[in-house]
Amino acid sequence: MNTGEIAASEYRAPNRARVLHVHSGNLYGGVETLLRTIARHRSETPLATMDYALCFDRRIAGELRAAGAIVHMLGEVRARSPRRIKAVRRELARIIRASRYDVVVCHSVWSHSLFARVAREHGARVATYIHDVP
Repeated sequence: MNTGEIAASEYRAPNRARVLHVHSGNLYGGVETLLRTIARHRSETPLATMDYALCFDRRIAGELRAAGAIVHMLGEVRARSPRRIKAVRRELARIIRASRYDVVVCHSVWSHSLFARVAREHGARVATYIHDVP
């Protein structure tokens, strides 16, 4: 480290970015492993808080909670169910408004297609992290 630099662990921004990772949560693989890793190492991101919103309360939800992360449950949904899509979109909008998230990270094409517009409409920036070929 050069003289005058501040180590990330020493710097605490007064206004940390609030980030919400959005994912289905019904499977378990690479995306879920990444989310779990982010949760376990959240103290190493002094410039942001990392929370999670999942549709299914399965293995990754439990692992995120065990790591001390905030996990919002949106409700189970499938693309073929317009009523459930409306309901989970309303729940995401409520969560974004209540917690004032700055950024919503969608971790698949599926979550992007269901939630990106809602996030933008409620003032959050959207990042889509595609982990594989869509």
